Order: sequence, then C-alpha cells, then structure tokens
Amino acid sequence: MMSENNYLYASSLVRASEKGGSAGERLETILSSANAESLCKNAAAIFGVDEKSSLEAVLEGALMRCISTIRSAVPDMSVFAPLLYKYDCNNIKLALKSSLLGITDGVMISGAGTIAPDTVAKCAETGDFSKVLLAMGKAAKNAREAYLKTGEARAIDLMLDRACFEDMKKAADEGNVPLISEIVSATADKVNILTYLRIGKMNMPEESAKALLSRALVVGGKIPHTAFFGDIEYLKNNLGNCIFKKAIAEFDGSFTALEKVLDDIILSLVRDVKFKAFGAEVPIRHLMVCEAEILNCRIMARCLAEGADKAEARRRMRCAYV
Repeated sequence: MMSENNYLYASSLVRASEKGGSAGERLETILSSANAESLCKNAAAIFGVDEKSSLEAVLEGALMRCISTIRSAVPDMSVFAPLLYKYDCNNIKLALKSSLLGITDGVMISGAGTIAPDTVAKCAETGDFSKVLLAMGKAAKNAREAYLKTGEARAIDLMLDRACFEDMKKAADEGNVPLISEIVSATADKVNILTYLRIGKMNMPEESAKALLSRALVVGGKIPHTAFFGDIEYLKNNLGNCIFKKAIAEFDGSFTALEKVLDDIILSLVRDVKFKAFGAEVPIRHLMVCEAEILNCRIMARCLAEGADKAEARRRMRCAYV
C-alpha cells in the first residue's frame, strides 16, 4: 500500500475537493467573522458544506466531508486508522460517561472515527465492548468497572487515552507509512509534555503528582517517560531526539502559546507534501489541514465569546499554510 501508484486517484480526488481559496484567504475569512452567526456562515463557505444552525454542526459536516472523500479514494483506509482513533476515543468516552450518568439528550457522537456511532452507543449502553477489537475496547470495559467501583470519572479519560495511543502506535507500525508514524509519535510527545506541565501546576503532593503522572502518560512518543519525573530543567536535558526541543527551551509559562507551537510543529511534518504529486502523504496532509482549520474556527468562536480582538485571535491560530 506504500506504492505511490496506488494513490494516483486518491491524490487527484483529494486535491480536486479542496475549496475556498488559499490557506491564507481561508484564515482571513475566519478572522473577519464579527459574531457567531457570521463565523458559522463563513465556515460553511470555507469547507464547502451546507450552512447549519450551529457552528459545531458545520464543523462536523466539514470533517465528515474530508474523511468521506479520503475513504472513497484510498485503496486501504485501515492504513489511515491511526489518525482517526482519537475520534473513536472521544466517542467512547462521551458515550460511556453519558450512559453512566443517565444522559440521553444532546449526546453528539461523531462519525469521523473507525467505529460506527451506533456501535459505540450500543456498547456503552450494554457495557459490552467486545465488538471494539482494539485496546480501547478492553480499556472501556475496565474504565466502566473502575467508575462503578470508585466514582472517579477521571479514570475513564486516563484509561481510554492511554489505550488510544496503544492502538495508534500499533496501527501505525503495521501500516508502515513513515509520515503517520512521525505524526503519532509527535502527538504522543505533545500530550505527555502538556500533561506533565498541567499536573505540575496542580500543587499536589509530590507522591500524588507522580502517581497521577504515571497513569496519564501515553505510549508511542520519543521522549522517555523517565524524563517527566523531575523538574523542567531535567525534562529539557532528557528530550532525546524529540522535535519539540526548541519549543520546550523557550517555554515561558503560557500553556496556550505552547500548545499552539506544538501543534504548528506537528503540522510542519506535512509541509513538503504540498509539492508531492501523489502518494499516501497527500490525503494525510488534506486531513491535517482540514483539522487545523476546524480548530481555528473553534478558536475564533472562543475569541468572540471572550471579546478578544482580531490580533489576539490571529496569535492563537494554527498555521494551516502547510
């Protein structure tokens, strides 16, 4: 499946489906939104989807349009599964928590994952995750049992997130697409860095913090887990060949700024794909750019709600110019 010839059709279809002008023009359209209503309208135009009653509905439509295009064109969608498992993970967590709390209204399960939404909902309702043939299936069963015993909702997130990255790494290794392996590895490192910093800000007793960190760190990254069990200088000196060295060295205490920098570095992994005629990398870039622009719409919505000015919104935007 790594033969570039297998992706002639997929690459052509994906590029033909891209709408709404250049990345710079799309960003300016997002930033020009004066209120929530205009943002919703602008997002629908950017992504080439029907205008909906809410921004989230528009963004879900945009994501599904992107993934459906890729699914319809690539020879083997399982190769790209590691990039979609995060949606499965979020779906399972949402469905599981809703089921345990008896919430039935307003639960929006995304169709972007590899597991059908109806299957996820049914598994959560019955507590039987045997149809989810992934580490996430076993983790969901264990998380449900743990919650019923302890009432700790956080256990659901911790157990599912760790299992998700186990599934991502395994599928990336089996798919044998170097770019996907790079993205999975960098994403795991990003999650662990932010987890380490957030736990450090919680003012917990040292032993409690270490215990929580041990449960929260995910697999698949290049930074050894031992690097996170020390102060920030210890982490800086033990990053190995991680691509985030410069970002960590320049960290000034702002999580918002750091998360943007880390996201932009991950996006930069697909920058050269723009000049590649065809190959598995082309649909990968298409998905990542779409996800970045969807995130930019959510950032803009947050800025509008907070009353932040356009300059501040621009500073927070992810660089989708790749």
